[in-house]
Amino acid sequence: MGGYTHPTNFWTVYVSTAFEASPAGVLANKIIDNDPGNQANAGSLLGITDSQAKQISLVFLESVRDRAATVGLPFATEVARNGVHEVGHQFNIARVPRHHRPDPDNIMYGGGIESVTDANFIFNPNDLAYLRLESRSPGSRGA
Repeated sequence: MGGYTHPTNFWTVYVSTAFEASPAGVLANKIIDNDPGNQANAGSLLGITDSQAKQISLVFLESVRDRAATVGLPFATEVARNGVHEVGHQFNIARVPRHHRPDPDNIMYGGGIESVTDANFIFNPNDLAYLRLESRSPGSRGA
């Protein structure tokens, strides 16, 4: 019987939704949600990817909904952008510095992906080259 093995001719990613992150906090430097009492929402946690295995991502719908209303983007757009961004983490792109890119012209921008224009919501050329070379599904690298 054994475990499931990933096919090598296509990628498989796992993205799920959740209501919001744990109120106790996941990251010390992040405000966990955009609830009315947390108006400094620029650092809120909208999604997260398992940092060790990189096998699953969560998009926090309640936090995304609040953030979308704050920045004036449609909810569906904000959910999709966060999902794509988190899948980038599953593929371990933008590995340095700190798993985000400092320039705001790509999917892996760490300063608020809603500030990235539709025309620039693309992978950085270095990340795209890495992604094209990646032959296995996220989490199957063993590293």
